[in-house]
Amino acid sequence: MVASGFSDSDVGRGDPVAPRPPGSGIVALLAVLVLLLATTTIGFGAAVAWLTTTAGAAAGQTMPPTAPSEPAPRTSSPTATPTPTPTPDLPPVPLQRVQGFDVGVVSAFELGDVVIARAEPGEISLVHALITNPLDTAASPTFDVTSYDADGRIITRHVSVLYLLPHQQTLFRGFLPRDLTQVDRILIEQTGPASEEPTATGGDLSITALEGDGGSRATVTIASTLDTEAKLADVYLVGSVDGEIVVVGNTVADIPAGQTFTVDMTVYLATRDDPKKYAEGVPADADYNVFFELVDP
Repeated sequence: MVASGFSDSDVGRGDPVAPRPPGSGIVALLAVLVLLLATTTIGFGAAVAWLTTTAGAAAGQTMPPTAPSEPAPRTSSPTATPTPTPTPDLPPVPLQRVQGFDVGVVSAFELGDVVIARAEPGEISLVHALITNPLDTAASPTFDVTSYDADGRIITRHVSVLYLLPHQQTLFRGFLPRDLTQVDRILIEQTGPASEEPTATGGDLSITALEGDGGSRATVTIASTLDTEAKLADVYLVGSVDGEIVVVGNTVADIPAGQTFTVDMTVYLATRDDPKKYAEGVPADADYNVFFELVDP
């Protein structure tokens, strides 16, 4: 049973998630500039304008915002709850305050601080957090992401399914309503025990070069230590400032085994605080890391 049983007295944040250090072979350091439109929403539509870089120097150029054009994620397609109904309160869970919303997390897996990528009106917004599998086996947990109004009535409930290697850390992605104006609280809830799965592969990814196009796309060169090729894997870029996620990129790619490869991806703001905080740009010393999620074998 999914609950709207949040307690305002329990508002708080989890321990900050320290980003994994990027590979020592990074060629260029990115800075990010944000192009604010004459609207209050920032996200995919109001996009991140990336700074093109060269070794030893950085100079930027803002570009018109563009919407993401990546393939649809393998998580289930977001659908609205046909008849919103109130749900009974369950014991309160700790809350995080994210862009004005109370967000609760109920999971046996380790989820870090939640951020929101707020889209243009009429588009799907996203929630993100770094998630870690504490198990010695691969696992495939299922989550409900439920949005409630101030009266505890369900606005939408969307499902996210992940595949995690043993002790792997990657990026969680969940869907929010197209209209956030009635949303008061959000619950990210693991809906059952994660099934143990065969381990598809082993290894990791690290960034060797990172370059922006002056708009809302980035080109990332990545070193793979995977021991087998991974077809159609999700590849995520995460930019953090003082341990807090502020930028996310995503694409689907074939990850080679033990080789370097390059991907082009859409990037966008995903923040805990008001994204307008970055109207003057994300600090140039932000940390960038790359994560992946394999197809469930």
